[in-house]
Amino acid sequence: MLFMVKKVAEVLVENLKVLDKLHQEKLGSQPKIAKEGGVGQRTVGRALKGEVSPRLTSLDGFAKAFNVQPWQLLHPTLGRVPPNEANDPLLYQLINFYGQLDFDNRDKLLSEANWLYSKQHPDKSHATPFPKAKPVRTDKAKERS
Repeated sequence: MLFMVKKVAEVLVENLKVLDKLHQEKLGSQPKIAKEGGVGQRTVGRALKGEVSPRLTSLDGFAKAFNVQPWQLLHPTLGRVPPNEANDPLLYQLINFYGQLDFDNRDKLLSEANWLYSKQHPDKSHATPFPKAKPVRTDKAKERS
């Protein structure tokens, strides 16, 4: 199976653009982003255009301005999980909890999540955002095959 590996600079530019759009109301402009993060306005502009790869100290500044962790700026799924939710410790706790469940209990949890989704979105009651859990192969299962 082939997959495309994005360069870190491409991921960073995409994430900065996503965050810029999400924070338009609060920050609104490059000068405000620069001021909030303690980063030069020119650096902000060039980074958003993908003209330059910011230094690590600038990454810290961008993270501060957008209220995310610096590593999140380099994570390719940032645009799929709202940054305020990505910082939520309960989300990490839920992910860890899911990871500790056996296959049958994962299915039960996903079934409940689908039920809750249908209650919150009655117009999409036929939609199931969470498929059935897929079995995870352990080392013992690999040895048998």
